[in-house]
Amino acid sequence: MSSKWQVSLCHGYGSMTINFGVPRQALQSTRFKAHRKHLQRLLVKFSLKHGILPASLFLSGVKLFGDECHSMGSFADIYIGDLGGTKVALKRLRMFSMIEESKRAQLRRSFHHESLIWRGLSHPHVLSFFGVNDTAFKRSPCMVSPWMELGNIRSAADHLRQSLPAQAMVTQTLTWIQQITSGLAYLHSEEIVHGDLRGPNILVDSDKMIKLADFGLAVFAEGASRNYGSTRGGNARWLSPELIHPELFGLSSDRPTYSSDVFALGCVCVEICTSQAPYAGISDHQVIARVPYGLRPARPNFPDNTDLPDALWSTIMLCWTHTAVERPTALSLVETTKACITRRELTPPLDDNVLSHDAVAAAADNVLGERIVESTVHAWAGDRSDWQEYLQERKRAKSGSSPQWSRSHPGQNDAIL
Repeated sequence: MSSKWQVSLCHGYGSMTINFGVPRQALQSTRFKAHRKHLQRLLVKFSLKHGILPASLFLSGVKLFGDECHSMGSFADIYIGDLGGTKVALKRLRMFSMIEESKRAQLRRSFHHESLIWRGLSHPHVLSFFGVNDTAFKRSPCMVSPWMELGNIRSAADHLRQSLPAQAMVTQTLTWIQQITSGLAYLHSEEIVHGDLRGPNILVDSDKMIKLADFGLAVFAEGASRNYGSTRGGNARWLSPELIHPELFGLSSDRPTYSSDVFALGCVCVEICTSQAPYAGISDHQVIARVPYGLRPARPNFPDNTDLPDALWSTIMLCWTHTAVERPTALSLVETTKACITRRELTPPLDDNVLSHDAVAAAADNVLGERIVESTVHAWAGDRSDWQEYLQERKRAKSGSSPQWSRSHPGQNDAIL
């Protein structure tokens, strides 16, 4: 075998080999991580241009269990299969139902794009990718991955609530949120934006471990906006304001970003806690019309009326900061969500509608640390002058140069949202 890294690509009966001229051993080194990412992007670009996939992606011996579809998405169906005695999921895009060749070609590109991005990922909280098979179905290829017994996170939560005590379910929910955040931080470290983070795309294995899935809308972070084009199927309730109405924010594209993933993470937190899609009770049209102008989901309770931990709510609010660049990174949220697990109760408690300045600041300081108290206040109150003055006074008080702000100052009892 050559000591250089090379890739064989195939399509139909033809094949070709590309030699990148880079030592295999070198690519496994941390020093060459940037080069490895660059080569991955070259491979994706080449494969999409020529409509071919690496031969190493193709699996043999995949068997389909019956003809019944287990679940349906916007553009793909999931079937149960077998690979060497292991139960697997077969994701089949609906190419066969496309009459127009242009639409079939677009779906093929989507299939190749998702397969090529997914193949390069490896993390405990990202669903593994076994490969591609073109024999299990007669009319279209499929992607092969491990079967997740508990299904997506919403169905898993519903299942576990039947057997877990309320407080244990709260702990499990916080653990899941931390695992989702960890998986998302990994994707971002690989310079990949998920682009479709929501409950149906977050799976749970038999050990109750989170696995992020469905990379059909994933993009490379530094890709050109003009190259992004996708059909979003039913995910408006997880979209950030700037993706819904980019022109309002001075943007020319609705290409997803790290920040839009973080906004979606906040929506996922609400979804897990309630077992409902965000903004329950209003239509998709209302969501699209109002989110760019400040609408956010109300603070929820768990289905058994257990209160949402204050630490978690403050984290969610940070994820929903209106201006994208002011949202926290997924990496910073990894530590924040760990704190939510270890410290579930805050003093003083936060009232959903009427919050004193000291209550908000103390809660954020207690759980998240002084360094992001200001971000927490901005998440609730934006640029309100009384809050800006309070922040300055608080900094002076902590340094010992001034007495703390009086609780009787104007605006103390104003509603935040």
